[in-house]
This record gives sequence, structure tokens and C-alpha cells, in this order.
Amino acid sequence: MRRSLTTISLTGFTYQERKDMKIESKKLVDLLKKGEVQLIDLRFPEEFAAWHMEFAKNIPLNEFPSRLNELQKQAHRHRLPPL
Repeated sequence: MRRSLTTISLTGFTYQERKDMKIESKKLVDLLKKGEVQLIDLRFPEEFAAWHMEFAKNIPLNEFPSRLNELQKQAHRHRLPPL
């Protein structure tokens, strides 16, 4: 089941939905090159400044709900495991 970004709840995902959003690193790189995904780094700005992937956009988790308008509307949603 795919949800639109407007229906995302930060706590409302089921285990299966979270599992379905996982993506392998190689596939992520391929999708980034094609412009089909946008990588959002949800860490605090200080953590992002210390190290981040050059193509990532920093939107701290506590600001995420109010900044949804900054996300690409057509990008796919996937979740990377923590590094």
C-alpha cells in the first residue's frame, strides 16, 4: 500500500509498511542519479554539518511535519537503515 506524503504520520506506519520502504544502497544511488528519489537526512543540523552525503537535504525530524512542502512531490519513499 502506498500512502501520499500528506497522509504520513510519523508514528502511524505498520511493521510491514516500514519493511517495504527499505532500500539497498546500490538501488538508492541508481535512483538518485535518475532524480527519482530525494534523500532526506532527519538529524539535527549540528550532526548534519559534522558529516552528511552531498546529495542529502537536511530537515530535522522535529521540523519535518511543517516542511513537507520542501519534498519532491514525485519522489519515491524509502527508508535507509541507520549508518
